[in-house]
Amino acid sequence: MKQSGKTAGIIVLLLLLLTLLALLPGNPQGPFDARDYQPARGVELGFPTTGAIIEPLLAPGMALAGEPDVRITTISTLIWIIIITAGYTLHRRKRHDCCIKPAHLLHALLAAPAATGIFLSYLGFTLLVHLPGWKLNMTDPDLIVAELQTHTVYSRDELITPTRNLALLGARGFGPVMLVVPQYHGNKQQRRNSRG
Repeated sequence: MKQSGKTAGIIVLLLLLLTLLALLPGNPQGPFDARDYQPARGVELGFPTTGAIIEPLLAPGMALAGEPDVRITTISTLIWIIIITAGYTLHRRKRHDCCIKPAHLLHALLAAPAATGIFLSYLGFTLLVHLPGWKLNMTDPDLIVAELQTHTVYSRDELITPTRNLALLGARGFGPVMLVVPQYHGNKQQRRNSRG
């Protein structure tokens, strides 16, 4: 078996292991009562099995989404993918032929756009396809659950429109929602809050 075949097999096995680990029962913490920071009564977090199965696939997207400035982080990640792919391709060709030839540069130039296309396809998939995730399960019908800070496309750290954000939060069990729209002026940040 070729070395690349062994590497691919190891990667597939690791992804299967991560998927199996994601299916293990967990004990999520929260949500919490804002008045005393104790676990809230009458509500619990739920995560569907289908979400657990695809969670390893979503991990890179979640990591990007958690960054303070999603756009800059995505561009930076894309640049690193291009550099690493081209460098790795050149390294493999040089190791095989003991020197760098013009054809190796061509292979590196072709590998970098291919990796870029895969990365952009993945981003498109995670942005356009609504995947199962955490949801609030209400056991007390009189309970009101509020989201006190959520951002939209008007912030540097979000890519969702206000309308879509409110619809998703409503579907996940939230009642009142506060959209926070930062306004950046140099180093100072002012907040304008609106209720939805």
